[in-house]
Amino acid sequence: MSHPPMGGSFNSATSGQSSKQAGVGLLLAETENSNIVIVKQVVPRGSADRTRQIKVGDQILRVGGHEVAGMNVTDIRNIIVGEQGTRVPIRFRRPENNEVFEIELVRGTPEYLDQGGSFPPPQQAAYSQQQVPYSQSSIYQSGGARGPHQNVKQYMLGTTWSQEMFNQLPPPQPARVTGGFVDPAKALSEENEWLRSALRMAETTMMRHRQDLGTCRELFVQHKVDCEARVKKMEENNRSKDDERREAEQALLSAEEYRRSLEVRLREAQRRSEWMRETDAQIQDNERARVEYLNEVKRRADTEKLDMEHELNRLQEDLRSEKAARTDAEQRESSLRSDFNRLSEHRVDAAGGMRDTRSSMDTNLNIGESFGVQPYAYG
Repeated sequence: MSHPPMGGSFNSATSGQSSKQAGVGLLLAETENSNIVIVKQVVPRGSADRTRQIKVGDQILRVGGHEVAGMNVTDIRNIIVGEQGTRVPIRFRRPENNEVFEIELVRGTPEYLDQGGSFPPPQQAAYSQQQVPYSQSSIYQSGGARGPHQNVKQYMLGTTWSQEMFNQLPPPQPARVTGGFVDPAKALSEENEWLRSALRMAETTMMRHRQDLGTCRELFVQHKVDCEARVKKMEENNRSKDDERREAEQALLSAEEYRRSLEVRLREAQRRSEWMRETDAQIQDNERARVEYLNEVKRRADTEKLDMEHELNRLQEDLRSEKAARTDAEQRESSLRSDFNRLSEHRVDAAGGMRDTRSSMDTNLNIGESFGVQPYAYG
């Protein structure tokens, strides 16, 4: 439920939806800290203003047969507004003393009420030459009593100043009664004199009010000029604010474009960073594979080196054995050569035949083969 601030716009219960719909002359509002509906203003010359009992700040408790606790201003207004001329009872509470009272108000506009709408028609005094009994009320008698009689109220215009004016008038003297009857002509004359005094006082009051109205008009004109100057200044401020707003919007658009460009650059940088991370991971994997390969190659090289060293040692051993066998074979060959030469010389000297020479050569060949020495070819 909304709470309009004091002094803001208010829902009115003074006019209806058509010419036949009207309120009771109350402007309502909700309090700021609760959902209580109070009287914000009593419309002059309205039905509520004519009772002189309703004040600003009075809380509304009940309208007709409806309890309004928890209702908003619009709902209460819809209950109050009705056909012009009808009556509606409203229950109020006065916060300062918690007094609860109920008043029956007439629905109608001030103009309608000024015309006597919904009120009993004024009594028409029948003035004639015949005497009227004293018990019959006249306008003069009701006016002189200064009480809440309808005959006096017909002269009032429904405004505050008219009520004050009648209260300031001196009370007229009661009409003289003769034999239980009052002289109508005398009563009418005294009543006219009293009304002339009221008229003079009304003219004085109206003159004073005209002066007040002129002063108010001057103040209004000055206030209007001030308001126009304020409005012009506000329009200039609004134009400057509009320019600032357009500049701010342009700056915002530029910032938005720059942000989008930064987002594009950021996405590109993120892609590059991701590519660099993937490349770095691939390089690291390759480096690990290369290190593992080099370690494997080194291990194999070390193994092959050991095998080659063993093979070299074996070959060196075989070479040394072969050299020793060759040396031994060369010594044997040298010994056999010397033996062969001696045998050859011996056979030549003995003049042996070819058979003996061949036999000697076969023998030498067999001896050389037995020692592992290749035979020499002779040409």
